[in-house]
Amino acid sequence: MNILPRPRQPGETIFAYLLLLFSLFVFWEAYKISGFSSASSAGVFPMCAAAVMIFASVLTIVRTQRATAYQREPGLSKVRDFRNKIVPANIIVFVALLVAYTIALDAAGFLLSSFLFLFLSIAYLYRRGPLVALLIAAGGLVVIYVVFRMIFTVVLPKGWLFQ
Repeated sequence: MNILPRPRQPGETIFAYLLLLFSLFVFWEAYKISGFSSASSAGVFPMCAAAVMIFASVLTIVRTQRATAYQREPGLSKVRDFRNKIVPANIIVFVALLVAYTIALDAAGFLLSSFLFLFLSIAYLYRRGPLVALLIAAGGLVVIYVVFRMIFTVVLPKGWLFQ
């Protein structure tokens, strides 16, 4: 059986090394909990989990380095090819919506900011028209409000604009 090695995807090598750095950081933070003071100390389980992450990261780096180099489409720069394959427009727009939502949550409160986030997200991703997005967002927000505010009695943030 002759299996061709898979090609390395754009950004895969950088991601693998970032994963290793993050795993080392997690291990350091776990070590700061209690060090190696005893086998039953509070930091032992997090350090073991971080050690598994480090091991898996190293394996990922090795596997990535063994993969054949990625052949990008002719005429595309590395940046444009990376953006097309790894960070398409939908992700950029949705991350922008999430950032705007987190900022609006503090200012406008839960109900208004969540409604706007749901409406804009559904309108952009579902693309069935503004009325459908409005109805789904309003219905979803009603369900969320009833479950969390009335059933579980969670206090939802009001925001400084409405106080």
